[in-house]
Amino acid sequence: MRGYSAPLMFWLRDVWLPRLGAVPIDEIEQALNSQEICWRGTDRERVAFGFQDDIAYTMRTDSGCQQIESAFVDPDGRYTFAQLQKNSAFSLEEFNQVFWDAIWSGSVSSDSLTPLRLGLKQKFKRPERLTQQFSRDYRTHRRIARSRKRSIWPGTWYLSRAQPESTEPLMRLENQKERARVLLDRYGVVTREIANREGAQFRWREVFQALRLMELSGEVIAGLFVSEFSGPQFARTDAIPMLGNLDVSGAFWVSAYDSVSPCGLGIDWQELPARRVGSYLGLVDGEVVCSSTAQGRKLYIFTGESDDRLHLLFAKMPSAISDEQSFAIEEINDAPARSSPYLEPILKATNGYRDHTRIHIEQRESATT
Repeated sequence: MRGYSAPLMFWLRDVWLPRLGAVPIDEIEQALNSQEICWRGTDRERVAFGFQDDIAYTMRTDSGCQQIESAFVDPDGRYTFAQLQKNSAFSLEEFNQVFWDAIWSGSVSSDSLTPLRLGLKQKFKRPERLTQQFSRDYRTHRRIARSRKRSIWPGTWYLSRAQPESTEPLMRLENQKERARVLLDRYGVVTREIANREGAQFRWREVFQALRLMELSGEVIAGLFVSEFSGPQFARTDAIPMLGNLDVSGAFWVSAYDSVSPCGLGIDWQELPARRVGSYLGLVDGEVVCSSTAQGRKLYIFTGESDDRLHLLFAKMPSAISDEQSFAIEEINDAPARSSPYLEPILKATNGYRDHTRIHIEQRESATT
């Protein structure tokens, strides 16, 4: 999913849960850094991950950093938030706003995910100043003094710049081809619906001409490969033999915001939830059997309660849709969960129990260790 722009919470939680369970974000950060994978802001509270070259093509070309650029005394250096604020002409409150605006525009980044997680928790506002406490305890005064000296947002920060959008038609076309290749690598087949769901520089109008020229050069093939999508569609030549032999066997959950999810593509499937963070699809052998929304509080099931496939999905559900030790299902198919005909299959497959209003699901020991 290199260069894939998504809400921050998707990257901090939703993308990992169905794949790995509740893995500590520090471990994920270490794995990303070991592969030299970086992140950039793409819009407010949205980021993309990828290698440096990939990220350069996903960033907004109109992202300006004039207000914060002067705070980087050395444009190639790395600075803490406190150092940058000190180098600027802004007050702490003003600089905090400028700082996060620069992050969302892709102008400033860090090697750490910790400030993103902390910022989300604090709504990207600086913590309220500690109330002055007049205490005779000398250690209390020292602790307050040290806390005020700490950088509000941890980590070191550096300037990052978008790939300049050339005014030369040929160079502009080459940039569009690179973006088209990112989509082809991600999906195998590129359609209008897929490109427009990606948005920004990946929109259909931005990559269509490049795809047509890539077709003429033999790099891609045009046709109608996927039903329910409009044409023309473009596929990598090496992807064509695989289209009819995709292995979709197995039971798994996936975030509605994941790039592999069909949500947000305009497909007329009643089983698909809205493309929101905190919503998940449960699939068995490529068929949507159920979905979960509102952080697990609402469950929708599209088959009978005696369907054996449900046991496979329900058993994987706790670790796939929640990073909490427990969560509660309040509604099933828009009816109270406590009286649902699916109650027994859920309790049988999970470590759960029912009270007078909800079904409580607890993580199994193996899912959290």
